[in-house]
Amino acid sequence: PYEFFESCRQKYGDVFSFMLLGKIMTVYLGPKGHEFVFNAKLSDVSAEDAYKHLTTPVFGKGVIYDCPNSRLMEQKKFAKFALTTDSFKRYVPKIREEILNYFVTDESFKLKEKTHGVANVMKTQPEITIFTASRSLFGDEMRRIFDRSFAQLYSDLDKGFTPINFVFPNLPLPHYWRRDAAQKKISATYMKEIKSRRDRGDIDPNRDLIDSLLIHSTYKDGVKMTDQEIANLLIGILMGGQHTSASTSAWFLLHLGEKPHLQDVIYQEVVELLKEKGGD
Repeated sequence: PYEFFESCRQKYGDVFSFMLLGKIMTVYLGPKGHEFVFNAKLSDVSAEDAYKHLTTPVFGKGVIYDCPNSRLMEQKKFAKFALTTDSFKRYVPKIREEILNYFVTDESFKLKEKTHGVANVMKTQPEITIFTASRSLFGDEMRRIFDRSFAQLYSDLDKGFTPINFVFPNLPLPHYWRRDAAQKKISATYMKEIKSRRDRGDIDPNRDLIDSLLIHSTYKDGVKMTDQEIANLLIGILMGGQHTSASTSAWFLLHLGEKPHLQDVIYQEVVELLKEKGGD
């Protein structure tokens, strides 16, 4: 409600509170407001209290905001073992292959048959992101599981991040049921792969994120993440990256479609930058 925020800002300044469904909501705007929100001390604020009831039904228990902040910081470090520069270099050709294949096979594009057309970027971009992320982060075997029906499961999870979910974590409504069913199925899929790799002893620290977490998932106090928590963290990592990447790329493409005169300009800029890096 941007108009409401702006109206209150003019009346009360950059910081004000209001009641919403029995809860006090405080809004921080402007440079000082942003400074307070983004650089607040853990002794003053708690992201867990703010987001736990929203994220736990989507990601699962024991990860992200369903644990102390110190645990979340260590979980981020665990994930970084698989996000090195060398890893990114291995991911690039996989991402390229996935995108080109999508352009050839998806009904929205069919580049071998079409020279123009209309695509729903709010559908295509989440799918492309899921396919590229699963291939690069989780490996080729897991990518084969990620068909369009699996991408739909992530879409159902994504719909668990709405304002009504923030206020009411659980309601007897269809989109809540789809969220819970998707979480259960995705989690079970990851658990099956984790168990399979452990049983086979097939764990390579340089292969993908799953293997990396199976090796690097012991907290400083000696407590090890359970396999279920690792599966939940995998959901959170892919979900977080998918949400922002899909939204940003859809926004970018919509603007390019609205301003076609910029397409060649941007293309040439990318070509020149690649030439500087030794590309052809």
